[in-house]
Amino acid sequence: MDNKAIAGVLYETADLLEIDGQDSFRIRSYRNAAEAIEGLPQPVEQLICEPKKLLEVPGIGKSMAEKLQEICKQGKLSLHTQLLEKYQPSMLELLKIQGLGPKTISLIWSAYKISDLAGVEKLAREGKLHELPRMGEKQEQKILKAIEDYRRIAGRFCLDEADKIAEKLIERLSGLPGVDKITPAGSLRRANASAALSSLATAPSYTTGCAA
Repeated sequence: MDNKAIAGVLYETADLLEIDGQDSFRIRSYRNAAEAIEGLPQPVEQLICEPKKLLEVPGIGKSMAEKLQEICKQGKLSLHTQLLEKYQPSMLELLKIQGLGPKTISLIWSAYKISDLAGVEKLAREGKLHELPRMGEKQEQKILKAIEDYRRIAGRFCLDEADKIAEKLIERLSGLPGVDKITPAGSLRRANASAALSSLATAPSYTTGCAA
């Protein structure tokens, strides 16, 4: 597996852990590791043969290093597999819908045990989403529209095209004063090319050396 694929497994694990209501520190550790791996100049598969060098990578501790070894050797992560078995792979598709973040999806799962797009759409059309805590009719309608938009544009664009557009944006933003790092986020990070292209203007995230 290349670094991008390994990072993808860690990002998905973090999202699923958040849906599962796990500790925020644990969730963040997976996201930090994924970001670190994306920025590595060399393949993780080479570094696992040199544990000391792997531990020198910011965001990679002993426990995470063991997880990376498991991914490289087995081609999968047992925790990721277990979470997918609990929530079904369809749960990951919900994360591609604008307005459906891990916390909202967790809320829907807790109340209705729904983990697929068709199920959430049905709940929204029946007016059951706005009955949930911190949800309202306005948000319910926004989710319905986001699902319709997702279905309308799904499959029109390939991931390579989305990556090329993101690379051009990153190249341009990198020249701005105070920019330290730029990483594609949101839909593009989750390899959802269709949704990503509709939100590329806000997808790349970057850090600066200035304090807010």
